[in-house]
Amino acid sequence: MRIERGPDEQIGRMVIRGTTMLLGGRIVRILFTLSGIAVLARLLTPADFGVVAVASMILPLSIALLDGLIDVPTIREDELDRSALANLIWMGVLLMAGLCAAIWLTAPGLAGLLNSPQLDDTLRVLCFGLLLQPFITASVALLRREHRYASVAIFVAASGAAYMLSAIGLALLGFGLWSLIIGQIVSLVVTALGVGLVSAIPLRPPRGLKAGSAWRMGGLGLTTRLLAWTWANIDTLFASAALGTAAAGIYSRAYNLTTQMKEPFAVLDQTVRQAFVAQRSLSDAAASRATLAGLRLVVLAASLMAAGVIVLREALVAVLLGPQWGAVILPLSILAASLPARVARLYLDGFTYARGSMRHMLLRNIAIIAMLAGGLWSWAADGVEAIALVVVAVHVATLFFRGGAV
Repeated sequence: MRIERGPDEQIGRMVIRGTTMLLGGRIVRILFTLSGIAVLARLLTPADFGVVAVASMILPLSIALLDGLIDVPTIREDELDRSALANLIWMGVLLMAGLCAAIWLTAPGLAGLLNSPQLDDTLRVLCFGLLLQPFITASVALLRREHRYASVAIFVAASGAAYMLSAIGLALLGFGLWSLIIGQIVSLVVTALGVGLVSAIPLRPPRGLKAGSAWRMGGLGLTTRLLAWTWANIDTLFASAALGTAAAGIYSRAYNLTTQMKEPFAVLDQTVRQAFVAQRSLSDAAASRATLAGLRLVVLAASLMAAGVIVLREALVAVLLGPQWGAVILPLSILAASLPARVARLYLDGFTYARGSMRHMLLRNIAIIAMLAGGLWSWAADGVEAIALVVVAVHVATLFFRGGAV
């Protein structure tokens, strides 16, 4: 039986309603995150954050892979049924099991390569969380397909609360960097149980897994998202390899603060994708007009937010991190300047995933990786500020790569 979409709505109303609900959940999560960072930054060291920043990359890697394999076809495919969704979920479980095995075997080598002695143990513990990700991705995608944005928003907030409360409690008990690792596992368990029950996704494996069917539906999206994860995380890898875990911790804190500022805009990626898929009758010209109207608004808002971060940079670092994190101030200012470009790219990517050319996205991401790798190879050794400048330049350059229908 085909999985039906949510009720038809006028595209503007759908985007506004869905964005408002998801934004509420993201705002609550941001408040938990920023409050938690303010506490944890005083309990842990830059080196602790550096190890966790590198190890935690496997979580967005798993999300990127599963976003392409499960989320994209769940949103785009009109004839998707529960059997096909179950096939995608369990192909995702097999993919995560393979990724876990690869990480488990290569963890010691990665620890040596990235100049991070504790990295191997943290990577291996985080592997257990990867096996939950297919069920979380499928649950959230199904809720969005059915336009149940309020349920998604609730668990976005709940996962943030679970992570920060458990991490702070463990840090106060003296668990050090393990408080951040265990906190992420707790957050994944809470989210998987919650969204799984609400969405009622098919949990039983299908009688025969069909790898070819899963690849036809999500292979291109998976490859595209893998490349996107690569260029989103390569800067932290270079920071750790070239400058050590303490520098990686400083850089990751600066980047993370600007990412928190981007969170309110990230909800548009989810609602825009669903809105434009649901409104396939809309002409390309009308869709482009609607997209550009929204784009102007989000870029203006992001520009004002970036200006505020730059002006208040010293106060923000003092309040959120503490006086011992003064080295974060300059890279934070540099990275904040790229916020409008990052928000614009995120918004346009949502449109492209819904209506544009995935092959164009694939080629664009390959070009971005080449530019970032070249710039970081040349200048990463010059310090955290040099890495930030390379990243800002590439974020702006990405706006010149068109994505098919965009």
